[in-house]
Amino acid sequence: MPVPSTHLYWARCPGGIAVLDPKADRWYQFDGRGAVIWEALAAQGTTDGLAEEFARQDGSDTAAGQQDAITAFITALSDTGLICEAPRRRGGTRRAR
Repeated sequence: MPVPSTHLYWARCPGGIAVLDPKADRWYQFDGRGAVIWEALAAQGTTDGLAEEFARQDGSDTAAGQQDAITAFITALSDTGLICEAPRRRGGTRRAR
């Protein structure tokens, strides 16, 4: 489940999302669909359903091209260290002694 890296600071701003990476001393800004993808990852750790939504917005019958674009954006976010895999939650119960 990809999520924003914990060392980042980010906020919604007019027209999109602003992200500060203090380790790289660099700002990023995402607008349009980039902002939608970022918010989906931050809130849910998934972009499920976005390709279909983007295809509907474009009046397209296929979401395959949209999914390719989403995957490419996520890869770029990962390559720059802006997202990482969320730690897996440990489940189960402990036995009483």
